Amino acid sequence: MTMPACKRMVTARLIKKQSRLFLFWAAGATVAASFSLPEHQGLLMNAIADEIALRNLMARYCDAVNRVDANAWIATWAEDAIWNLLGNPVSGKDHILALWKQMMGSFEFALMMPSSCLFDISGDSASGHWYLHEYTRDPEGNSSNVLSRYNDTYEKVDGEWLFTSRDYCFIYNGPSDLSGTYTPL
Repeated sequence: MTMPACKRMVTARLIKKQSRLFLFWAAGATVAASFSLPEHQGLLMNAIADEIALRNLMARYCDAVNRVDANAWIATWAEDAIWNLLGNPVSGKDHILALWKQMMGSFEFALMMPSSCLFDISGDSASGHWYLHEYTRDPEGNSSNVLSRYNDTYEKVDGEWLFTSRDYCFIYNGPSDLSGTYTPL
């Protein structure tokens, strides 16, 4: 079976099953089983490794937010990255870190939990988005429940995936009873 024929077979299964993450792995097993040539198995393994690395990048990002660890947080960004925080873009790691420190200083605590994500990976570049659930409380005791989305671009630099741009927006920001403002995507 040729590689294009295999892609058609996997695509047909993707359309039929309609479960991207499950089928990513299921398709991987099919491709690996269908080809005995190491170069095809290598392509599959690279795709799986990239997906896991991008998920781990976000895990490191959120962990750093939750622990208020500025060094770990800024280590997830490329040097010339752009962070668009609620319509206020800043460029470069120094400016990004300054904005993050200012923002984090306004919270008694912030807890960020990522949920679903999708990626489009092409070599050493990728784009994707994440949905998040966040809980915050300011020093005066005012709390907020936030549902948000990051639209991202990524680049693999020296074998490590980094954020090259992050565009952050609220979907919901308000009390836990969801009586606050909802902004459709």
